[in-house]
Amino acid sequence: MNKALVFLISLSILIFSCHLDKLTDSTNDCLNPPTASFSIEGGGTDCKAPCTVKFINSSTNATSYKLKFGDGDSSTFTSGEIFHTYDSVGVFSASLIAFGDNNCPSSSITKQVTVTSVGCPNPPSALFSIQGGGPDCKAPCSVKFINNSTNATSYLLYFGDGDSTTNFTSGEITHVYDTAGVYTPYLTAWGGANCPNNTYTSAQPITVIQAGIAPIAAFTYDLSNNSGFAPCNVAFTNNSTDGLSYQWNFGDNSPTSNAINPNHFYQFPGDYIVTLKAVNDFGFDDESKTILIKIVKFDKKIDSGKNEFGKFVSQTTDGDYLVCGYTNINIGWPSNMFAKKFNSFGEEIWNYNGDLSGFNEAVAIIPSNGGGSLIAINSVSTNYLLEYNPLYIPFYHPLGESISKNVETMITNNMSELIVVGSSYVNNNKNLYLEKLDENGLSKWGQAKTYGSTKNEFGYGASITSDGGIIAVGESDSLGISNIYIVKTNNNGEKIWEKILGDPNSGAAYSIIQTSDGGFVLCGIACTGETNILKINNSMNLIWNNCYEGKLAKSIIETSNGDLVIVGDNGDSDIFMMKINGNGSTIPIWEKTKGGSGSDQVAGFISTLDGGFIIVGTTTSSISGNYDLWLIKTDKDGNAQ
Repeated sequence: MNKALVFLISLSILIFSCHLDKLTDSTNDCLNPPTASFSIEGGGTDCKAPCTVKFINSSTNATSYKLKFGDGDSSTFTSGEIFHTYDSVGVFSASLIAFGDNNCPSSSITKQVTVTSVGCPNPPSALFSIQGGGPDCKAPCSVKFINNSTNATSYLLYFGDGDSTTNFTSGEITHVYDTAGVYTPYLTAWGGANCPNNTYTSAQPITVIQAGIAPIAAFTYDLSNNSGFAPCNVAFTNNSTDGLSYQWNFGDNSPTSNAINPNHFYQFPGDYIVTLKAVNDFGFDDESKTILIKIVKFDKKIDSGKNEFGKFVSQTTDGDYLVCGYTNINIGWPSNMFAKKFNSFGEEIWNYNGDLSGFNEAVAIIPSNGGGSLIAINSVSTNYLLEYNPLYIPFYHPLGESISKNVETMITNNMSELIVVGSSYVNNNKNLYLEKLDENGLSKWGQAKTYGSTKNEFGYGASITSDGGIIAVGESDSLGISNIYIVKTNNNGEKIWEKILGDPNSGAAYSIIQTSDGGFVLCGIACTGETNILKINNSMNLIWNNCYEGKLAKSIIETSNGDLVIVGDNGDSDIFMMKINGNGSTIPIWEKTKGGSGSDQVAGFISTLDGGFIIVGTTTSSISGNYDLWLIKTDKDGNAQ
């Protein structure tokens, strides 16, 4: 600390007398002696150098003055007040000497002036604002500090998390808080020389919440159902972590699923990219895997130890196959019906051999409501609808009206109505025959319906039409030679129209379908021995007609894209399978031949639930030496291997 300097200011009033002998007794001649007096405004512990002090002269009876400020400066102080500035720190003795008239002594007085530390004319002011932080800021959280300080030359910014910086001379700085917490930053600002520092503490603490953990998506899947072959139900197991919600995309254009562990049914084979998306409040993640759903393919010649002729095949809703036909020990009579069930891999589940006497054959089999099957049977004496379930006793119902008839096939529009097609025999006249039945074999029309002329008409195939009616095909000899015969009915079997396609379309038709454009395509054989495939519209007008040499087409199917797949027998006693476009191109998209060195024939053909096809027929190309039941399961391109 600086020592205060005390300066004595003395005012002497000298009264000189011409008579030296009266010097010691001069007061006797001073009537109004001066009195020195002054007051001070300023100074003290709050006055910082440079400190300006006002001196106020309150002396009396004085004619002149001398004011010594105590810092080496002085003034005559003739006016009533005077100002003086102290530039340094200290305690100063200010003295006033007052001089009066002749013979009057001088008068003096001393007072102290205190000047403290040097003052700061522009003190610094620390101030900052914040952008960021708060209840929504998750670690790591970035916060921007904006410097709003004034009169400062340097800074120290404390972030409140143990970090600080002096590099805050620019307008702003960004700091990252890595952990959750509540932080109170503050800023200290320094000014110029002799200026104190100034500190500002943020009134709004910075809040950083715990950084959320984004989910990790993961899953596995189980293809054990049906061994990964279509149709296949796939079980998915969600192994994700930290997910709150999920979305599954199964890759087959089906609706997405929000289930945690879903099961998904794949109808058709293919490579499917399955994606699981896991979501929580902090983000999302996804995982994709490619699942291969295979298609079952097989070529099975079934040796039962006797001759077995396949006639018809259908598929249950769970993917199994129902097959029927007839058996005999030797070619010719007697024969006996059979029915079999195979799983989707062609493995036999059950078989049934009828116990009717005389010749009988099963010509069609379809699933029933009770999980069993309904089988249409021709026999010598009558026709039957056999209701068969391996858990119950087989039950034979008479099939429809009791007229002489030969049933060629049976179709269904649902599980409660059956339509049989064939030929009736009345008074030596044959007509195309249709009848709608319930599951007990009773006619739902009240009687059978027959169509044709006084000549012969035979029914071979039929389909349900989009209006709920029926369209049936066969052959007619009403024009003197065999011609294709078509009849269209309503739901009650009442004829709407019929048509005979004469020369050059002579022959017979074995199968007809309604196509997606509302027209009809039928296949059969022309009199020239060629496969005849033709299309008509709903007004019976011919659209196109094509022949394929050396083939006998038995059945036809439209694919989902409008192409046509046809199966039948070729001239080499093999089975052919070919695909053409829906415009009736004579050049197949593809063609396959099935068979061996023996006689091979097709009898039934359907598309399967997995997008492929299955054919039932008979072959002698196996090593058994018998006529063996033959099942061929292919993919969509006709490949069985």
